Amino acid sequence: FNRQLNGIPMMMKKKIF
Repeated sequence: FNRQLNGIPMMMKKKIF
């Protein structure tokens, strides 16, 4: 998950979590 989220922007990362 960390590796896939790494390619996603911080904003999207917060939305997913």
